[in-house]
Amino acid sequence: MQYLDRQIMPLLLPAIEDTLQQAIKWECLQLQKCRFNGIDNIVENLWNKNPIYPQRAENWTTLYEIPMVKTSLALKPRPIFPKSWIWTRDEAASVIQAAVRSFLLRCQPEVQEMRQFWKAMRQIAAEERRQKKEEEERLAEEEKKIQNIKEKERQEVTSYITDNLLTNAMNIVEDKRTVNAEYFEPYLMDLFPFDYDSTLHSEEQTIQMTDLDQDENKN
Repeated sequence: MQYLDRQIMPLLLPAIEDTLQQAIKWECLQLQKCRFNGIDNIVENLWNKNPIYPQRAENWTTLYEIPMVKTSLALKPRPIFPKSWIWTRDEAASVIQAAVRSFLLRCQPEVQEMRQFWKAMRQIAAEERRQKKEEEERLAEEEKKIQNIKEKERQEVTSYITDNLLTNAMNIVEDKRTVNAEYFEPYLMDLFPFDYDSTLHSEEQTIQMTDLDQDENKN
């Protein structure tokens, strides 16, 4: 008993007194449910008014910032309290009054007309966005089809030109004749669509087949 009177009660009695004052402030004795918790208030007081750590009283730490409380809540979290437990009477009255005022304001004819107007504008804007999106998707699909068709045609033309070039080259070798380079220009432009030196396809430049004749004479 002496230990309790000398060591425990001098610390516990001030915390209990503060808890009773807070309970009166929160009207805990009049309400069936309240967010105020007497045990939490005692824990917070004992932690911050611990005589071994006098610096805590200068930097007051709330309940949910105390390290041991954080650890305990991490292991066993508390359920979310309803608003009726969290709000005071004044806070609840302010919220209810604001909701009633806004409801009465929205019921006025002028406000209803404005709300209908902006609702129609939002619907029109949403419809325009939908149509724009569909149009973009349609154009992208058509562009993709066109690209596929062009690619297929290019492959067919390339294959056709390549076959013709090989056939003509074989005929040139067999006939041992001179052919103007301009003869190949349309095929080269289709196969290689880039700018190349104009000297390669001059009207005066020709492909001479004399080397083939010399090789055959040597043989």
